[in-house]
Amino acid sequence: MIDRSIRPLFPKDYSGETQIICKPLAVDDDGDPVMLGLNAASAALTLSDIPWEGPLGAVRVALINNEVVVNPSRKNMKSSSVDLVIAGCDNGKRILMIDMDGCEIEMENFSECIRIGLQAISHLIQAINKVKDSCGRPKRQNGNEEIDIDLIALTEEMHVLCGDQLYQILTNAKHDKLSRDQAVSELGDRLLEKFKERSSPHKLRHTFRNLLKRSLREALFKSEKRCDGRKFNELRPVNIRMDVHKNLHGSALFQRGQTQVFSTVTFDAPSAAFQPDALSQLLGAQQKK
Repeated sequence: MIDRSIRPLFPKDYSGETQIICKPLAVDDDGDPVMLGLNAASAALTLSDIPWEGPLGAVRVALINNEVVVNPSRKNMKSSSVDLVIAGCDNGKRILMIDMDGCEIEMENFSECIRIGLQAISHLIQAINKVKDSCGRPKRQNGNEEIDIDLIALTEEMHVLCGDQLYQILTNAKHDKLSRDQAVSELGDRLLEKFKERSSPHKLRHTFRNLLKRSLREALFKSEKRCDGRKFNELRPVNIRMDVHKNLHGSALFQRGQTQVFSTVTFDAPSAAFQPDALSQLLGAQQKK
């Protein structure tokens, strides 16, 4: 969860070896080590000379009796219908990461959880920035920050040459995921061959990936549909088969679109029962069974 939150704020071409260790030295009933660790990592990166585009803030949000509660205690969390973690930046104006577990709730309630969570995040970011102003270190140069004018021109040339083809591929609902990826890959290979004298293969692939993202955004907002023809609020077909293999104690095949998960269960003797770890239980990572 920490990695997913902080990684997008590193420069794309950042290659410096960086390690962040969040180790709880003591715990109490009300402290949330995950949120504390995430915000501590944000503060550490912000105060360091590492070229990181933070700070970020993170909160855990609960919905208890239709009331939004930010960073609830573990006791109160048991009464919540959702367990929502939000990480954001730009003073709470941009969401970096969402992790949620819970029951189905109304969209209005979910939006309210996000809104109040981002408000709390903005206060955390302001606090980290205050500390940065008093004792933060100047950021070192990444070393790869030059703007490559040729690549900018090359991106536009690629867009003129294949923008329409990309749009057709991305909006053709007859493609499945594999055939669409294959069509995009073949188009990319042709472009790399055409422009191979202009730049290195690595930079050409990076340019094509950026062009692909740009074309995908354009296709989504113009058609208001996903690549497979679904509207934004439509789900892929879901299929579940139980007891797929009779010789197993239990088995099931879950399929959503082209994604499949095959699960099995095996029962053991009572002597092999779950042995909980005391510290993990205290942190809420494991429950008694």
